[in-house]
This record gives sequence, structure tokens and C-alpha cells, in this order.
Amino acid sequence: MVATDKTRQELMAEVSNMKSFFEALPHKVFLKDRESVYLLCNQNYALDLGLTPDEVCGKTDFDFFPRELAEKYQIDDQRVLASGKAEELEERYVKGDQEFIVSTRKCALIDSNGKVSGVMGFFWDITAYKRAEEKALRQNAVLNGINRIFREAMSCETERDLAYTCLKVAEELTGSRFGFVGELNPSGRMDTLALSDPGWQSCRMPENEVPILINNMEIRGIWGEVIRQGRSLIVNDPAIHPAGVGIPEGHPPLTAFLGVPLMQGGRIGGIIALANKAGGYDVNDQEAVEALSVAVVEVMRNKRLTGKIAQQSQEIMELSTPVVQVLEGVVVAPLIGILDSDRTQRFMERFLDGIVETKSSVAMVDITGVPAVDTQTAQHLIEAITAARLLGTRVILTGVRPAIAQTLVHLGIDLSEVETRASLSAGLSLAMARIGLKVVPKEE
Repeated sequence: MVATDKTRQELMAEVSNMKSFFEALPHKVFLKDRESVYLLCNQNYALDLGLTPDEVCGKTDFDFFPRELAEKYQIDDQRVLASGKAEELEERYVKGDQEFIVSTRKCALIDSNGKVSGVMGFFWDITAYKRAEEKALRQNAVLNGINRIFREAMSCETERDLAYTCLKVAEELTGSRFGFVGELNPSGRMDTLALSDPGWQSCRMPENEVPILINNMEIRGIWGEVIRQGRSLIVNDPAIHPAGVGIPEGHPPLTAFLGVPLMQGGRIGGIIALANKAGGYDVNDQEAVEALSVAVVEVMRNKRLTGKIAQQSQEIMELSTPVVQVLEGVVVAPLIGILDSDRTQRFMERFLDGIVETKSSVAMVDITGVPAVDTQTAQHLIEAITAARLLGTRVILTGVRPAIAQTLVHLGIDLSEVETRASLSAGLSLAMARIGLKVVPKEE
């Protein structure tokens, strides 16, 4: 539809009245007729096009923008003209080598007869705001990922379970298709701690070849550059990268790569390698995984330290609850320190196993090294002694000092069916008597 001369004259009269108002606005403003021909724009709008307002008037979007973008703008215009309702749009455009984001409000112009005569648009640059918003969202996503790693670390039983959790978080954070977490072994080669499920599912390599390729790997290829250079690496065209060595037969295609070193104490201990994000990786992905890597190193270190402590505690517990065969048919279990639930359980297992293994008819429990006896400790002892008696073994409790004897009486512990002696030597003499042995002085 072509605007009539009267309509255009009315519009131009309105335009003349609007010029001063438009120039006073901080926004970028334009006015178009029903055919999307520019009738007016302010200086702020014209500057973006590198023109003056007069040079913009009479032109269309096809004179300033790529065809695809110009078509979109005119479709937006026609939709507003048809509905007569205002619309708010968020749009992106590239100027030079930079992308800008604008918020646009388009509304229909209504003439004196109540008819839609054109479209007016206001837009303002929200690039800085959107960049800040996007950055805040990324940072929040990273913090959530770190919190998730620390939270789930408590329920991961093994280092590999924990490594898999860390990898899964990194993949979700970057939109990666698959990846792996690797650790340098003592020989300076790479062992894979975790490989994502999609990687296995996509892999068509023979099963007997996979363990060879993921453990004790030579530092090579694109991921090897991360280890050799000690810094993160983004490769969005792996096929032409100079460090590329190709992929094994049956390996999933590699379309994009992001590698971040796992640093501890200034040294490289491993790598988080991610692959095949749609559209490739950028610096935001790199920064996110670098932040995540700090948490990965920490939880892996804590997991390893916790494992060592648990192992040492187990070893100490075993050393502190020995069961020793001193004579054929006689075992001794000396106790040292405070008996808690874990130690008691372990002691009972070793005590009863020792009796069965040695087929002993007499067992001695020595509490000389137990500093104090409370109700719980006494109850644990009675349970162990009762269990041994059910196996047909006579139990002798030694190391019962006067103070402990008084405590046991005060606590109401019934030891009437338990043989007791004040010292280990006295208990040993009784044990020997129970199996028909005695000590005879040597004749000179």
C-alpha cells in the first residue's frame, strides 16, 4: 500500500514538530512510513550508520544493513503496523568486528483519523548491561558447579567416582559432548581417572585395546600440548592443528577441544580435557573450567588424603588390637588405649577369628594398657568374653587393677563367671594350668 500525498503531508508535518523532541532524547530514534521508508531519525541513530539524519531520510533498511537483517527489520515493522500494538525486542548486530545488543521498542503511529500511518522506534544500547548479566550468570554457574563438586565429593567412595563427578560438572558447564580427566603417573605418563559415558558409547574401538590407550599414555597430540606448555588450550579445528596426531580407528570424531591443566603447588598434576561443544569453545568456557579446576584439585587431594588417613587408622587399629598365640591352645589379646565402637568391633572380629584359627581352648584379654573403664567399655568386654565362651573357650581377664576392679563393681558389671588376674604373668600361669602345663624351676 502506497501512502497518499495527504497522509505523507500529515506525517511530514508531524515529523517537523518531532525533530527537536527526538534530538533531546538519549535514545536512538527513527520514524518510518507504512512502507518502512525512513522519514526521520535523530543524530544518535544516524551516527551509528556513519551518516547525518538527512542522509538517512528517504532510504530503507536495505540501504544500510545486510539483506537478511533488513528483511527482519521490515517484517517487525509490518507486524506492528498490522496489529497497531507496541512491541519490545532485544536484537543483536555486528558493527566492525564487535557485536552490540540493543533493546528496541516499536510502536504504531496513529493519525488524526485513527488510522495507522507509520511506525516509530526507540532503541538503546544494552551491550554493557547484557555482558555484565551474562558474566554474572556464568560466574553463578561456576559457583554452583564448584558447590556441587564439594557436595557430591562426600558421597563418592573412590577417587575415580569423584573424578567422574568433576568431569560431568565440567561437561555440563561448557556444553561439551564428552571428555576425560587424567593424572600424571610417577613415570610422567598419563592415566585416565574418568572418561565420560558418551565417550564410551561413541567409541567403536575393540574393548581389549581401550585400557592400553587410556592408561600410561604417552604425552602427545593436542591434549599433550596442555601438559607440555602448562596452560589451557582451545582448538576449534583439531584436524589442522600442528600438534594433532589424528585419532585412533573407531574413536569418536573430534570437532572441538578445550584442555585445562590441573595445577597443584605450581606443578602440573593432570588435565581436564573436553570435546565437541557445538559451535566450538571460547574464552568464557576456558575461564569457567580454570575456576572449576581449582576445586577439582582440592577435592581430589582431600579424597586422597582421607583415604590415606583411613588406611593408617585401619593399620593403627590392627596394631592396637593384636591377637597372639603364646602357647598351643592359648591366645593373648592385649588392649591399649580407649575402646570405642569401631575398635571394639574390630577387636571382637580379630579375637574370635584368632581363637578359631588357632583352635585355642584358653584366651586371655589383657587390659593393662586401658587407662579407664566406663560402662560402655565394660559392656564391650563382656560381649567379647561371652562370644568367646560360646565358642567353648575359657577367657581370663588380666590387668585388673584395684581402681578398675572398684569401677567395675560400682558400675554393677557381673564378672562372677569370668576368671580375672591382676597381671599378665599371673594370667599366663593360670592359662598354662588350664591346659595341663606348669612352670618347673630348672635344676642346677
